Amino acid sequence: MNRNTNKIPDEVKSWIKKSKNLFKLYLISNNPSEKRISTIGNQLGISYKFKALKPSKKITLEIINIMNETNKNIAIIGDRIFTDIIVGNRCKINTILVARLNREGLPIKINLTLIIERILSLLLF
Repeated sequence: MNRNTNKIPDEVKSWIKKSKNLFKLYLISNNPSEKRISTIGNQLGISYKFKALKPSKKITLEIINIMNETNKNIAIIGDRIFTDIIVGNRCKINTILVARLNREGLPIKINLTLIIERILSLLLF
């Protein structure tokens, strides 16, 4: 999604609508803006938490409890190894790493943070 706007693309809305028929969804964001995250959550019709402070486990564990599912039935999908993936591992849930997008909503090809994350993840995991 383009970070310069809060409008969700129709294809994303469609995917979320179909997905909600198959499993529960919850938006957990480190973004400190309640306005931005609430706008996104409300457009998608899903519950949300902003300022999650990932990789801290506290808020993610609260959401896992709210979801009322066993850990083996929960996955966190994220684009950052050192926030999303680490918090998922710390909470003992499945993790799915997806490509990071730039401000225009397009895949990032080369990014210094991404390179550092990949190198460190090879050394650490």
